[in-house]
Amino acid sequence: MATAARWVATGLAVAAASGCAPRRTMERPAELEPERLTTARFGRDHDFNDAGKQVSAVDSDGDGRAEVRRISGAAGPEREEWDLNGDGRAELWRYFGADGQPVEEEVDADYDGRPDIISYFEGGALVRREQSNNFVGTLTTRKHYQDGVVVLVEQDTDEDGAFDTWEHYEAGKLTTIGRDANGDGKEDARTPASERLAGMVPTPPAQPAPAGDTPAGGTPEADGPAGGAPAAPSGADKAGGDAGGEEG
Repeated sequence: MATAARWVATGLAVAAASGCAPRRTMERPAELEPERLTTARFGRDHDFNDAGKQVSAVDSDGDGRAEVRRISGAAGPEREEWDLNGDGRAELWRYFGADGQPVEEEVDADYDGRPDIISYFEGGALVRREQSNNFVGTLTTRKHYQDGVVVLVEQDTDEDGAFDTWEHYEAGKLTTIGRDANGDGKEDARTPASERLAGMVPTPPAQPAPAGDTPAGGTPEADGPAGGAPAAPSGADKAGGDAGGEEG
């Protein structure tokens, strides 16, 4: 799986690197309209007809199976197929426009032969990414990018076929979170991300005072046994220590 993950990361990195050409700036949506998401499986039909096309292959490890196949027509490259886990089947499909730059990329993240992540490019730059987080091929998350940085994430958290959560970003940092409270497909209220994150950060436990230091409210002699010997654990502490030992 480590090899497969590395191949997935490599494929996405190559796609990002292809965006070195001048990028088109995506206009940030001013107002989101209600949208019903299709329940049909997203992604292209992979029953390709490559008759008369030129096919080139790359076998980088010499095992007799190509990791990358490039299919080209008379106008230039049309599609690449990447075998990310060495099983002889494609798990990444990259499609090219008339200018030779990628316009779309599909990734099969769970190796079932169907796309789970679809990325869209304009002028070689990533502008949108759609994901099926439930791995059944229905759209659950859509990310919008500007100059390669995420600006908006739409999510269908209850998988009812409509977006209900919107995460807004500035300079790559989450700033506000919008939610649909009445089921009409629109944001009803936005909450600053700082308020949400504040409730998610655990309070660190108090650190014990070093030996010989005077804790607040007393002296080592007053708060502990004479001579500075460590106090015996209480019943609760001992029980907790025993439980921890069993788990280890």
